[in-house]
Amino acid sequence: MRKNVIIVEELSSARREKRELTGMPTEHVRVIIIKECDGMTGRYYPGDIIDLPDRRFKSMVIRGLCEQYKGNKKPTRER
Repeated sequence: MRKNVIIVEELSSARREKRELTGMPTEHVRVIIIKECDGMTGRYYPGDIIDLPDRRFKSMVIRGLCEQYKGNKKPTRER
């Protein structure tokens, strides 16, 4: 079972190479939604767990729409 695998394609002058990165990029934050709100791809509801870019996370926290999620559950919604 794979966890948060990201495929990265690297281009070099000699060849094209693919490698896997595990985990979330450092600029993303896993959050839990605490108030219903509009998201980038639809409506978010309380209890949804999603990964957000750092800038989006900060703006939503200021408005009281989400909190950082520290649990083990996978995201329930795709962004």
